Amino acid sequence: MKRAILFCLMAGTLLLAAGCGGTADNKQNMAEETSGTSTVAGDSSSTADEILTAPESTSTGSASDSTAAASDSTSAAPENSPVSVTEGTEEYRGFLMDNVLHSENDGDIHYHLYVPDSYDGSEPYAIFFTLPGYEGLYFQGVGENLYSENFAFTAQEYNPKMIVVAPQLSDWGETSADQTIALVEYFLANYNIDEDKVYAEGFSGGGETMSLVMEKRPELFTAYLQCSSQWDGDYEPVAESRTPVYLAVGEKERESYRKTCLDEKGDEEQKNRPAGHTAEPSVDSGATAQACAPCLAMDAKGYVNDFLLQSSSRCWSILFRREAIGEIRFPEGLSIGEDLLFMARLMPRLNRVLVTGACGYCYFINEEGAMLKGFRPSYMDQITCWEMAERELAGFGKEAQEKVRLCLFQAALLVAGKLALLDPDVVRQNYGTCLERCVRAAAEAWKELG
Repeated sequence: MKRAILFCLMAGTLLLAAGCGGTADNKQNMAEETSGTSTVAGDSSSTADEILTAPESTSTGSASDSTAAASDSTSAAPENSPVSVTEGTEEYRGFLMDNVLHSENDGDIHYHLYVPDSYDGSEPYAIFFTLPGYEGLYFQGVGENLYSENFAFTAQEYNPKMIVVAPQLSDWGETSADQTIALVEYFLANYNIDEDKVYAEGFSGGGETMSLVMEKRPELFTAYLQCSSQWDGDYEPVAESRTPVYLAVGEKERESYRKTCLDEKGDEEQKNRPAGHTAEPSVDSGATAQACAPCLAMDAKGYVNDFLLQSSSRCWSILFRREAIGEIRFPEGLSIGEDLLFMARLMPRLNRVLVTGACGYCYFINEEGAMLKGFRPSYMDQITCWEMAERELAGFGKEAQEKVRLCLFQAALLVAGKLALLDPDVVRQNYGTCLERCVRAAAEAWKELG
């Protein structure tokens, strides 16, 4: 079953981009500055095999009436359908606001609607449903989902022949899930919709709702995007329907989680820290002392499990003792992951690692870096480096092995995501073996995770 889920996710990265009729431009300003730390030194009693590291701080159109029949402000649904619609009267950025679908089974369902001016019902259009987070729920105020989130407006840029529906529901549970399904069914029955281009996105609480929708009726959708949310539904129906799902979590969310863990470890958990972890006073080393904060001292195994395999595989923001590095060098032939392999090979040589939360390192994201570029064959190094790291870290216990396999699984999905941004025909003709390797690597890692 888990393998079926895996293939569903992998297929999603390919079909989601292809179905939208194009790729998205990366509009983020990547020249943002993040800060981290690095200071070193160690007292005279420290061993040579130690390092000190720290976390980096790191076209609108107008809405139109496209229902099959209308009378005054209420549109009638087809015969035998226990629903009707009261249309809104105000517009915002091309959306007709606060329409209400009156469902005999699911009550009143509020939504905002964008219909391209070109839509006249003569040809099938794509459709996109966007469910908001907590701040955009109906009790927060009419239109708060559109005022606080941009998913609905960004969707308009993907396909000029796409209707956008922004439901404004009341919770993130079963009630809203059932109302979402009723709304989707209403549009499929009342508008000329291309059933091969029915998309949905859920953010935060909206993602929880949509995960329940995907459990109940995955066959309604061509693809689904879940952003910054947890999955509350059952995976099995999604896998059986083979509906592509793409899960997105932001880099800052991962970093925030890592810093939270570091803070917790530095406070309450310090009292009952397992063997190999001890409290360490602030390191005083001349000019670096001011940048230092109280440190956590741990052995290499603790660092591998708590930091290296928790989104801290980089070697910048770390100062190393020359004696600890010895003859260890970056591996040749890798364009991605060479720092991970360097750290993995260094770990068995270390007796002690000091970690501080002080900020003293500035890092600028390289806009020309490989991680921000489109797919190219060398991007497969993302998988290669984790396969090599698994061998290098084999002696650090079961927990480390499981975390490496999870990282390998994630790496395979990331590479597949790059492939998804290419034209499907290009992938089939030029990168079929790359996609097969993504699927194989993820499947094997998932199987080993149990």
